[in-house]
Amino acid sequence: MTGAPRQDPLLALNRTAVDRASWRRSEASLQEGLLDDPRTAVLDVLGDRVPMRARDGAESYGDATLVLRAPRPSDRDLVTVYLGEDDDGRHYVAVLHDESGERAEQLVDLPAQGVLLDLRAAGGILDDAGAGLATTAIAMAHWHRTHRHCPRCGARTEVVQAGWVRRCPVDGAESYPLTHPAVIMAVTDPDDRLLLARGAQWAAGRMSVLAGFVEPGSPSSPPSRARCAKRSACACGTCATSPTSPGPSRRR
Repeated sequence: MTGAPRQDPLLALNRTAVDRASWRRSEASLQEGLLDDPRTAVLDVLGDRVPMRARDGAESYGDATLVLRAPRPSDRDLVTVYLGEDDDGRHYVAVLHDESGERAEQLVDLPAQGVLLDLRAAGGILDDAGAGLATTAIAMAHWHRTHRHCPRCGARTEVVQAGWVRRCPVDGAESYPLTHPAVIMAVTDPDDRLLLARGAQWAAGRMSVLAGFVEPGSPSSPPSRARCAKRSACACGTCATSPTSPGPSRRR
């Protein structure tokens, strides 16, 4: 696999057009100031979905854009995450909503042809800016939902560092977003046929290539072979590593 990630359809989420500006996260009152600025672009995150607008028949990069809005006073009552700044000096903030079901659509003002989609459905049609923002925002939303309490004492943690750290008010312990290495593989035979599998709970017709988490201390190739054998009972030969791509973390 060669070429720039943004040009490769197999790395749809490995694109961005926004500088994370991580050095600003420690600034006092950064989020408050941005939420007071009408020029700030707010991205609503509802569960694992974000609002976007796609043209009919969208199939490739740039066919869809995120639906962004100006800040609202109610945003201060929710968890927010600073996503960064673009070349035009526009800042981006994700607002994380707890609702993810039917009530979620009532929390956002969707325009005509606007929909709430997850990355599996829309990662490949978002433009570069949208892919980077949505991937980061959804991953951070999942982390915040599953790490609300201190792992040491169980106290409710506080959100600091512009949404990128959770701190225990009792013992000061800090928790950071987790990265879980995983492998996803394209298994082919000498005739260049691709091995696909399906989960028993999936809808009819849905298929996938094989994938799985990498255990601590394990290189990527052995997990690929082990996952292939476990999922398909097929023996896997030579393994070649391709470029990496980010994705929302899932709690195992």
